[in-house]
Amino acid sequence: MKRIVWLASYPKSGNTWMRMMFAAYRKPLGESLALREAFQTTISDSRREEFERAAGRDNLSDAEVDQLREEVQISLAKRVQPPVLVKTHNARVQRNGCPLIRRELTLGAIYIVRNPLSVVDSVADHWGCSIDEAVHMLNFSRHSIGGGKDKMVRQYLQNWSMHVLSWIDQPAFPTLLNRRPRFVST
Repeated sequence: MKRIVWLASYPKSGNTWMRMMFAAYRKPLGESLALREAFQTTISDSRREEFERAAGRDNLSDAEVDQLREEVQISLAKRVQPPVLVKTHNARVQRNGCPLIRRELTLGAIYIVRNPLSVVDSVADHWGCSIDEAVHMLNFSRHSIGGGKDKMVRQYLQNWSMHVLSWIDQPAFPTLLNRRPRFVST
């Protein structure tokens, strides 16, 4: 049941920008587009409510979430007609013996890469930290976001380089590499 096309990126690399482009593509020419429509064009693999629904309860540990990832991905894949665009910030790794990205459900991936120097600036601005702290995040091999009481379950990023390689240096399914353009004002 290969139905999922992953829209994958390290955080602050252009995933929302790409989702906006897909949403705009589906609109008739000349119609305006609201930001919320971009989030209706794709599904996220990290929404806590999906895992709580699958478990039938809340207050899930990270290990319990990892055990539910396959069930949640199957549910996402069945929800709409293929290909199902699923947004993720997870690196393509395993946690607690469970792959975060199930290859048997994957049709392919679009990986959005952005210059890490630009990512650092966006991370610092978005998370309200210094440039030095943002550089540390991008270089931390066990970096993760979400989890706990957050509305998103834990997403395992690794460092920036490991994240990119986990998606583009693998033979499990086809991956289209998309370099986020740098816009220059004139």
